[in-house]
Amino acid sequence: MAERQINCQAEFFSTSPRNNFISNKQPWEYDPLYHTEVKLFIKDIHKLKHVQYKKSGVEKEVSVFFYGQSNRPVQCVDIIGIVRAIDIFRKVIKYYIDDGSSTISCVEFIPDDLINSSSKLALSQLNKFNISELVRVGGMLNEYKNRKEIKIRHMNKIEDPNEELLRWTEIICLKKDVYCKEFKFTSNHFDEKKLLRDKSSAGSYYPNKKMALSRKPTSGGGDSSTVSYLTQSNQSDAIRCNSLQIIDEEMLKSRIKEYIDNNLNEFRFSSIVEVTGLQDIAIKVLQSQGRIIDFKKQDKTIQRNNYHKQYKEEIRFLFKKILKSLIQDEYLQADQNLVSFKVVKTKEEK
Repeated sequence: MAERQINCQAEFFSTSPRNNFISNKQPWEYDPLYHTEVKLFIKDIHKLKHVQYKKSGVEKEVSVFFYGQSNRPVQCVDIIGIVRAIDIFRKVIKYYIDDGSSTISCVEFIPDDLINSSSKLALSQLNKFNISELVRVGGMLNEYKNRKEIKIRHMNKIEDPNEELLRWTEIICLKKDVYCKEFKFTSNHFDEKKLLRDKSSAGSYYPNKKMALSRKPTSGGGDSSTVSYLTQSNQSDAIRCNSLQIIDEEMLKSRIKEYIDNNLNEFRFSSIVEVTGLQDIAIKVLQSQGRIIDFKKQDKTIQRNNYHKQYKEEIRFLFKKILKSLIQDEYLQADQNLVSFKVVKTKEEK
């Protein structure tokens, strides 16, 4: 059976209270790149888009970084560079690493037992690296005071200088072959979703997952209890709640084409990009790609279209991308600046 691939712009799992066992993961959390140490130049790390995400069950907001136009999620990074400076504070040590493209600070937290010890002893134990040494650093990416930094997981000295050159070529190949391509869901993800709709199959698929079970006392009134599973009606409701709705660029393209067919023969780019219904779909596409609008920072009395300003440029870019594809399909004609558009009439229509 051919593997079915679907773009990650999908509302993957429902958070219905009837299905406590269903995963609440965001679509980008299924990207394997999110769970690996991504090899990048430091200048690329500084260009990553930072998004703070409120995860259920976690008090603090989770920081997520997205790479380029493909919006691949990045959580941890792996860099190679030279130690340019070292700052030792009471609780942390900061190493400033330079790989030739830019500089970034790497933070190592001092254990509590060393913080309370004498300063000379602490310095002697923590002085593992020297300035101008070539090192490899891996750790979790963080943003502190609007500056990106790395929380060190491992840091090793590199003896062979050729390893730095090999890393450069490796990053160039990864950026071309992996990072620039969007992550796509496979049929395995949908098989997982299908299993999770049924509690009995979910128990075998995830044996360590706690099932939401309700207890019903017996007629005898003793301590014995019976496990009540979902009824047939509840199962159908659960499946109905979890119907998969794919919101991607193809859906937006079809809606734009449908809107043009019903309303327009000629139009300007500035007019179609302001259509509210199309804007709503465009924002859902952007959100499914990792952009998260923080409504808490918005006033409740603010007008509906004002929150679109946050992604105004990205919405315009998305519309231009789709209109260009319609031009390639010979459905539209446009001027050089993509300002005015005209629907191409076939001979039968003429």
